[in-house]
Amino acid sequence: MKTCKGIECQLCIKACPTKALYWKTGEVAIIDDLCVYCTSCVLNCIVDDCIEVERRRNENTSEKFSTPTQVLALGENTNSQKRHDNIMRILPDNEAYLKRYCKPLFSSEAG
Repeated sequence: MKTCKGIECQLCIKACPTKALYWKTGEVAIIDDLCVYCTSCVLNCIVDDCIEVERRRNENTSEKFSTPTQVLALGENTNSQKRHDNIMRILPDNEAYLKRYCKPLFSSEAG
């Protein structure tokens, strides 16, 4: 994780829910053990690319973000994957979909 060496507004420090960021002689420093990668620092920083966060996901993939746009895109990608996985769990194939959502064209109780 890079630290901000910008305009000393300290908005990122105020936004950090775990107090992982602190002011240290002209720059923002980070206590790595406290950082939960919540993205609050990046979302509240008024200068793009001042703070760069890198984290590893469970799938052993790496994510980097340093602008609000990147944070929102990562969130959307993660949520899209979760939605896709849930749909595939509930409706693994066309038959499962048809069984769940389509009514028969003809009823066997016609008389």
